[in-house]
Amino acid sequence: MTWARPLTGPPGEPAEPYMAGPVSTWKARKGYNFYGSAEYLFWWVKGQPLPADLSLSLSDPNDVPELSAHGLNGGRFFLGGWLNDRQDLSVEAGFFFLGSRTFNNAQTFPGSPLDARPIFSGILSESSLLSTSTNLWGTEGNVRYQALKFTCGPGDGFVDLLAGFRFVDLSESVTINSNTTFATAPVLLSDAMITTSDYFGTHNQLCAGQIGADAGLALGRLNMNMYCKLGFADNLETINTSGNTLVNAPPPLGTFAAPGGFFSQPSNIGHFTQNAFAVVPEVGANLTFQVCDRCKLGFGYTFLYLSRVVRPGDQIDGTAGGAQRPPLFFLAGQPQPAFQNFHETSFWAQGINLLVELNY
Repeated sequence: MTWARPLTGPPGEPAEPYMAGPVSTWKARKGYNFYGSAEYLFWWVKGQPLPADLSLSLSDPNDVPELSAHGLNGGRFFLGGWLNDRQDLSVEAGFFFLGSRTFNNAQTFPGSPLDARPIFSGILSESSLLSTSTNLWGTEGNVRYQALKFTCGPGDGFVDLLAGFRFVDLSESVTINSNTTFATAPVLLSDAMITTSDYFGTHNQLCAGQIGADAGLALGRLNMNMYCKLGFADNLETINTSGNTLVNAPPPLGTFAAPGGFFSQPSNIGHFTQNAFAVVPEVGANLTFQVCDRCKLGFGYTFLYLSRVVRPGDQIDGTAGGAQRPPLFFLAGQPQPAFQNFHETSFWAQGINLLVELNY
């Protein structure tokens, strides 16, 4: 974003404003002045990782779904106020969000009547629905100080320093729903239908102190600026795992429910938290055009990076379900999988922004 501030003027009088963009003709008022911006965001986020050996089918262990990066719509807003008449010191606050969106991957499998394992022979059909959701938002507050202003050829420029805090909240989930129907056969699960549901959710709450810099150049009505911010955060990481299985079969099994699905079992179901250190850099650039004294329109690009987060796909033990292992209640012995640890990775969001800026 860009805003108005004064050049040097006569002693005791408000100076001509310096725009982090064009030099306007309106006079700066004595006392406080404000600036703000509203932006439409279209950002892509890093694709959801899944285990390489994840199988959603008892009869086809090699069918692993792929989830790529996807685009999300959102918004970003800033409001700031100058603390002196020279307009070289201000405080500002910002908020952004990306709208939550669910992506589905549905698959059907023809079954494997010749499956050699006795308990799972005679599979008539299988289907699965894998759903992922991502919700990202954040807020920040900064003190802005004009460290440098200069003339560069036909234009005027500035360099501002930033210091403050930011908070970023990333919530994601993976849900796997599967249905398996068995044919009539002399096996335990003859004419049975098994429905399983597995849920893996993660929540990252990053509280960071941050520093940064913002540099811009005004060429007539055309404005350009680039900025970078670097935050050092404590990330409260949370993992939630749950699941259930419903069996609908003729006697002697009948209809009953059991805790755990294919990838979630009583051994790894639960609520887990830990704190971790993370780095949160953000870089961006904007190009705006002065349409009137106090309004500019433009577009830009933003890249936001979170160095250390938990994501739900990384918490799934792919070898624990599908064709590798039936639900727990069909097995004797030690329940698996056990909760191993917090499997961490990085996350990024990047994209374009269309913006409106006001100074008053």
